[in-house]
Amino acid sequence: MYGRIFTVPNPSHQDINEELRQLQRDYIKKLPGRVTQLVEAWTSNLAQPKEETLQDIYRQAHTIAGTSGVLGIDEVSQAARAIEQVIKERESNDSLSAEETSAAQHSIDILRELSTSSEIKIREINLQRR
Repeated sequence: MYGRIFTVPNPSHQDINEELRQLQRDYIKKLPGRVTQLVEAWTSNLAQPKEETLQDIYRQAHTIAGTSGVLGIDEVSQAARAIEQVIKERESNDSLSAEETSAAQHSIDILRELSTSSEIKIREINLQRR
C-alpha cells in the first residue's frame, strides 16, 4: 500500500559537474548584459540621485554577487559585493558621498572589465559523494 510512487533519478556526479560547468558558461555569456543594466542604473543615479535607483543598483549588485559566488566566479562576485556594501552602508538615504561614489565607481569599473574579459577566472566546482 505504501510502495514507491516514483523513482528519483540518480545522475552521476560527472553529469552534475558537467551541468554546473554549462551553467557557468551560460552565466558568463549573459554577464555583460547584466553588468550593462547595472551601469545604466548607475549612470542614471549619477545624473539624478534617487533612493529607488540606489535600491535597484543594490539589488542588481546583490544578484550578481550571489550568483557569481555560487558559480565560482569569485572576482566578479567580490566586485559586485563591494558595490552592494557601499550602498548598504551609505551615510545618506538619498545619495552617496563623494567618497562612496568613488569607491562604487571603482568597483563598477572592475566589474565592467571582468564581465568582458576573455580570461575570466572560474573556480572549479566538483561535487563528490561523501
